[in-house]
Amino acid sequence: MLTRVLALSIFAGFALGLSPLTGSELLAADKPFKVLVVMSYEKEYPWVPQLLKGIRQGLQSTSEIRIVYLDTKRDLAGGKAKAEQAYQLYLSWKPDGVIACDDNAQALFVGPFLKNKVSTPIMFCGVNCSPGKYEYPADNISGILEKAHLRQTIAYASQIDPRIQSFGVLIKAGKTGSGYLEQIEKEKASYPAKLTVTTFPKNVDTALAAVKELRQTTDMLIIGTVSGLKDASGRPLTEEELIPLLTTIYGKPTATTLKSRVRSGVLCGVVQSGLEQGEVAAKKLLQAMRGTPVGKIPISLNEKGRKVLNLDELHRLGLQPSPAALVGVELLYRPTALSPAAREASP
Repeated sequence: MLTRVLALSIFAGFALGLSPLTGSELLAADKPFKVLVVMSYEKEYPWVPQLLKGIRQGLQSTSEIRIVYLDTKRDLAGGKAKAEQAYQLYLSWKPDGVIACDDNAQALFVGPFLKNKVSTPIMFCGVNCSPGKYEYPADNISGILEKAHLRQTIAYASQIDPRIQSFGVLIKAGKTGSGYLEQIEKEKASYPAKLTVTTFPKNVDTALAAVKELRQTTDMLIIGTVSGLKDASGRPLTEEELIPLLTTIYGKPTATTLKSRVRSGVLCGVVQSGLEQGEVAAKKLLQAMRGTPVGKIPISLNEKGRKVLNLDELHRLGLQPSPAALVGVELLYRPTALSPAAREASP
């Protein structure tokens, strides 16, 4: 009988587009809390497993977790329908708490369906935009903002290559990009290099064309999120596919604030932790589910940052940083050799 119940639960999850639950999660009914996690992006996006690991650590095995993926990196237009599915699950399952991850989950799910409509405690994480954009905090909403370590990243890149005097930013248009731009406008006077241009490519072709122009006008390129940009056939590319093309065409130092992008071929960065984001949000939610009023749980800001450096890209660019620039740095390598397309694009 138990096997049949588990099988039916798994089937229902697939029908709703939910993550298949593990046996331990399905058998958690005797545990005190039920937590609905709404992810803005697809399960395979490298940031998402970090968030989930942090959430599970923060909840300390106290809760049954169900997850909905809005998949807005690859299919933004379809995010609204998936958010409606998440709301139907919320109504039928009646969770004790909700964790909404990244900006699109706020805009598509929390705002339309939950904010000022329910009393369930809700914690956000991975939010780049100002909380005021979503009218946070609210009576039942708090969380942790994601501030990119841009100043530290630019400073570290300048350690790797002291010739850097100017930089450009390339990032996909969207709420994450808007948050990046908002932060840059507030901080740029304090950056150790001068921002010359920010570009928001609409597809792969415009991204590649922009990089060719930026090569002539900047010393360094900061690459933000570019996942889901579509090629000429309409296929959305992953960052693992696109970043080697961008870095090879640019042919100069690149930087970012996400570890997976450095692994994909960006030179370096001071990266934020998805683990920190998920764990802090989960701990805040646990406080609320145990009785602490959400109004007494303040919105916080990420603190942890780690220097990472792609040695393959360092050698490709022929850079020889001082030994001091390598102290306390996590060294990464490209997972595979350059693709034929990236080799062909090399200047």
